[in-house]
Amino acid sequence: MKLQNEQGIALIYSLFIITLISIFILGLFTQITNTTRQVSTMEQQMDAQLVAEMGITYFQKKIEGHQEELQMIANDNSNNLGSLEDEIIDIINKSELKIPVDGQQRWFEIELKENPKYDEDNNEITIKFTSKSGGKAYRKSKSVDGQIVLQLQSESEE
Repeated sequence: MKLQNEQGIALIYSLFIITLISIFILGLFTQITNTTRQVSTMEQQMDAQLVAEMGITYFQKKIEGHQEELQMIANDNSNNLGSLEDEIIDIINKSELKIPVDGQQRWFEIELKENPKYDEDNNEITIKFTSKSGGKAYRKSKSVDGQIVLQLQSESEE
């Protein structure tokens, strides 16, 4: 028996095609949303990493700016090396250790990992520290370890 009345079949085909297109578009939209979220998170993490690394560079330059002062203290107090380490800690404590990068949105903070060490044999000071990034913008944080080795001249080299 053949159906003579096929007037409703176009409606069924139309609904079926619209449903397939809707499912395809919904899947595509979900995939685009997830990809955008992943890219945004990755950018935020990279930004936090770069801000922490900026703290490393900043602190190294700050300490290197006091190298002459530390050299004089090392020469004056060659028998009392503890005062050299104390002076380094004093310089660090006088420094602002939480530095804003762009207003108050992002910042980095410097923390000493251990007290500075003076190596008499090599005549160098080693300062180990951590730079931690943070801020209101992304609420992401990264920590980067840093080390500064200042080579001092002995009195005989001057």
